[in-house]
Amino acid sequence: MRNIINERLEAGDSREEVLEYFQARYGDWILLSPPKRGVHLFVWVVPILAGLLLVAGLVYYLRRWTRNAEKPIQADEAELERVRLELRRDEVGSEA
Repeated sequence: MRNIINERLEAGDSREEVLEYFQARYGDWILLSPPKRGVHLFVWVVPILAGLLLVAGLVYYLRRWTRNAEKPIQADEAELERVRLELRRDEVGSEA
């Protein structure tokens, strides 16, 4: 390819003409930066949309998590007494 580029430049072709030659011959994929149109627009837009969706999802879950952390835990007296008994048993068992 370098030889072809050098030959075309020596023949008087401009940089754009050389790029058009390779693009016509091999397609848009030959370019380092494909044009932002058609199917190639999909390649440019999808990563940006994915990043925005990821950030939005993280914000949503972090807000939900902090909102739920502020709510007190609801437990009736029987459940609390059961937990207290379990804690006392663990204390007695660890002292033995």
